[in-house]
Amino acid sequence: MNRKASVITLHSHIQEDPVLPERMHLMRLLAMILVSGIFFLGSGVSEAQVETDFPASDGLTVHADEYILSDTLPYIVLFHQTGSSRGEYKEIAPRFVRMGFNCLAVDLRTGGEKNYVRNITAMNARGAGLQPGYYDALYDIRGAVSYAEGKCKKPIILLGSMFSASLCLVEAVNNPHVSAVIALSPGEYFGRRISVTDSMQFLDKPVYVYSTQEEHPYVARIFEKTRGQAVTMVQPVNVPGHQGSAALLKENPESHELWLALMIFLNKLFLSAQ
Repeated sequence: MNRKASVITLHSHIQEDPVLPERMHLMRLLAMILVSGIFFLGSGVSEAQVETDFPASDGLTVHADEYILSDTLPYIVLFHQTGSSRGEYKEIAPRFVRMGFNCLAVDLRTGGEKNYVRNITAMNARGAGLQPGYYDALYDIRGAVSYAEGKCKKPIILLGSMFSASLCLVEAVNNPHVSAVIALSPGEYFGRRISVTDSMQFLDKPVYVYSTQEEHPYVARIFEKTRGQAVTMVQPVNVPGHQGSAALLKENPESHELWLALMIFLNKLFLSAQ
């Protein structure tokens, strides 16, 4: 399905169907209903934000912020971009919590400080004498999925920003515990270690993919070989867009429409899991 509106364009591998502004108005109404209803499963329940540690799949201690509503609700596991930390999601994670999801914002072993939050996993890696590259953070993602899977048996959704978005996509191909991916500005970050484009021919799970106007042609090529489940592709139309998770920050003009598209994507996933 191809949906066009004033701020975003949505694409899917299933079919091409231009959407008139009137239909975008219906999408907004639907989103309002979702916000007030289905996604407020957690309303009336006070979330607890706690710091936690768990092992990566290679044994390194990984640090994260956990936002807990209930062990009966799905997890969205959030991974930051280059040079960053779990602090990247200080604004974004609580919004997902208000939509009725537990969240786990993870420090990957490559990174630094964001929003005055230090990357403790990166500090642990340096203390262990490691010099990790982007691809090595896959060990941390696998550990985070195992941790979330141990906390509840509900769907686990991975959200990644830039290089971590690509790692989330690769992990989704191979990990049966991953139900879906939200990939914000993915790309080919790993040189000869792995081709994300080649991996995507084996992808069989729902994916929400955001890219800026400039990134879009390049990002779309990554999914040319994808078959099976639809890939929902989102891009700004009237603004260039911000890379990665920054596009979801309320200060940026594309964020409102992107959140609407996200709510629709997650609602379809949530209902299919009932």
